[in-house]
Amino acid sequence: MSPLEIILMSSNPDFAKVVEKAGSGVFLTKGDMEAWNDMAPGLRGQRVVIVDDKRISLDTIERWLITVGVDEVTPFANASGALEFLQSVAAADLPDVVITDIQMPGMNGIELAKKLRELFPKQ
Repeated sequence: MSPLEIILMSSNPDFAKVVEKAGSGVFLTKGDMEAWNDMAPGLRGQRVVIVDDKRISLDTIERWLITVGVDEVTPFANASGALEFLQSVAAADLPDVVITDIQMPGMNGIELAKKLRELFPKQ
């Protein structure tokens, strides 16, 4: 099984330093389409969970993922729902990638990434 890839995103590019310092995952700015498009080939054929409390962001990212050839997209409006789902699926059914917003009410994206790293350590 390949390790779960975690991508954190925010409209605020200053969060890149926070993500890097925490070692939580890869950081992307929501509006940086060049960086998103650079990532696209690696997402083809993958199963992806997206987490964002803003419906418009979820819908936009889901459409983009389908356009670039992602096999399966599972959206969540909050981190706790995504975490509950990921804890409940069998190891063979885990997604390949989790893309999560950083700033969300309740559990934020960095907290989610840390919990996922504990549950699914890189092998």
